[in-house]
Amino acid sequence: MQLPNKVIIKQKIELIEALSGFETKNKYSICDESGREIFYAYEESNFFISQFMGSHRPLKLNIVSLGGENKMVIGRPFYFLFPKHIVYGPDGQVIGKINGRFKWVDRFFEIFNESGLVFECLSKHVHFWTYDILSHGQKVGQILKKWSGTGKEIFTDADNFLVDFGTISDEKSKMLVLATAFAVDLNIFEHKKKNGFLRNNRNNNS
Repeated sequence: MQLPNKVIIKQKIELIEALSGFETKNKYSICDESGREIFYAYEESNFFISQFMGSHRPLKLNIVSLGGENKMVIGRPFYFLFPKHIVYGPDGQVIGKINGRFKWVDRFFEIFNESGLVFECLSKHVHFWTYDILSHGQKVGQILKKWSGTGKEIFTDADNFLVDFGTISDEKSKMLVLATAFAVDLNIFEHKKKNGFLRNNRNNNS
């Protein structure tokens, strides 16, 4: 199955992580615009290492079909400042890399395929939840984050990301943009979700 022009990524937040602060392994559903699940994703990482390294931990994220067929793997080693990701296709061959960068107060990722730099993913500081996919400075797609930091979104499986591939039609390029959406979540929003819930929970109980 090929990716549609827009997909929704829904993350499953486990209750134990939200309440205790312990890192658990991420799980996601990948749906089309109608909400029909087309793929799912799950993290592989060491539980004990995750408690010490948090969002900087080394991990592997597997994207598979509903039948369990491997579609893509995203590998991220431990990092200190700038995260780096290696993206593997279904045959285990490297199809691209995604490197995190900072530009003043803006956040962005460089997206490479086998031939070199193909896209940039940029978020302006004032639009922290919007990530534009750029090719030669022109917007060709977009990743939208819809996280409010409320308990409702943790417990109701709310939509976390909308990935709009825009004018990107090549399937491999779409997979790299999809991988970038996961990189944004794992490297930018992971602590914000948990900390936002804990602040909200404390406020509700005070």
